[in-house]
Amino acid sequence: MPDNVLGGNIRQLRRKRQLTQEQLADMVGVSAQAVSKWESGGYPDPSLLPVIADSLGASIDELYGRETVRKYSSKKLGELKRFSELAELIADPECMRILHCLDGIGEAVFISRDELTAASGASPEKADRVTAMLKKLGFVQQAELSSRSHNDVIYRFLIPERFIGLMAAANDAVAPPSRESDAESEADENV
Repeated sequence: MPDNVLGGNIRQLRRKRQLTQEQLADMVGVSAQAVSKWESGGYPDPSLLPVIADSLGASIDELYGRETVRKYSSKKLGELKRFSELAELIADPECMRILHCLDGIGEAVFISRDELTAASGASPEKADRVTAMLKKLGFVQQAELSSRSHNDVIYRFLIPERFIGLMAAANDAVAPPSRESDAESEADENV
């Protein structure tokens, strides 16, 4: 077994792809003895690493035994993006007003964007943002009402009972202290 991880991984990946040392050497443009040397503990020229990795169907990170981001990136990035969007939503007081307004309306109630903005005092853009996020989370069903004069979109919110409380608790955790609490702290220090 070679002392270096690189050589062992080259051997393992070569065998996994059912390549001989000669075949890998031809793909990379070196001699079979060079491949044998790498697998026995020697190191290839660093400029050959991309060609070796491509020939073995691997990344350079995989050659060195590192976990590859490529395998998980789209899934993980999607999750991170969703969580960052949710965190932005929680940190926005206007969005939290909308969520509090939705708390307790019941699952059977349909409400339009205009009704939601009127009830919460929030902007239509914020209502759209909250609705879009809740739709991503599976808490919103959307329906369109069409008449001869206009079309209207209404939403049915399927928010679990404890969801708003959890959002409010998360908001408290991420929200910076208010100016009033800063002033109270300063007053307490001066006493």
